[in-house]
Amino acid sequence: MLERLSDLGLNTVRIWLEPDDFFPVSTSLDRAATDKLDRLLTAGAERGVRFVIGMHLACAPEKRRPAR
Repeated sequence: MLERLSDLGLNTVRIWLEPDDFFPVSTSLDRAATDKLDRLLTAGAERGVRFVIGMHLACAPEKRRPAR
């Protein structure tokens, strides 16, 4: 797919990442998810395709400031 995008002259792709894929248990980063992302970014770089990455992170309830 990345090669086809490059052939069409497209050089930027927006991707959306799900926080639960990277932090399935609290704040422990999942190595498999980061490896998968790294492979995607590397494959894109080899074909001249860059990525705009989006991810929303919500504060854990215990970390939020109290309402005023």
